Amino acid sequence: MIRRTLAVGALTVAAFAVPAAAMADTYPAQDAQLVCSSQETPMVTEFTCTVTGEAGHDATIQTEFAGHDASIAGATMSSTQTMTDGTATWTITAPDQTGPITITGFDTTAEITTNSATVMVVDNTSADGDNLPVTGAENTGLLIAGAVALVGAGGAVVVLAMRRRNTDDEA
Repeated sequence: MIRRTLAVGALTVAAFAVPAAAMADTYPAQDAQLVCSSQETPMVTEFTCTVTGEAGHDATIQTEFAGHDASIAGATMSSTQTMTDGTATWTITAPDQTGPITITGFDTTAEITTNSATVMVVDNTSADGDNLPVTGAENTGLLIAGAVALVGAGGAVVVLAMRRRNTDDEA
């Protein structure tokens, strides 16, 4: 009986350990990668994009926007930067129109194209011209009035119940 239990235990450990060991391969790091500071930005605002790759390589980025091009110092193709410590960062100004900006990074030394990132340019101005985002419910005042009415009705029921109890106690 003990041998059977030990054999089943050993088979169970082997059944879990063998697939786990097979999946323990390490995958090589991606050659170059692009990351932007925001996935959504208001019109005519700045955000940054960083290309990460091998230190000492040169990198550049390209932006594409339907209608207007997003500006990187006034151009759609950035100037070349050396990836000091493996990174190079650009500041991009979103256009004055809404829509997606597609940004692609390039490791020009290794001739590698990175992944692309899409940043959505949004119009977050409210009807009265504020630059604050329009959030929340439009019927907040109505909801507050309803809540006050419910609390008042509940209080009235409690007061009436206490009066009735006092009248019953006196009789």
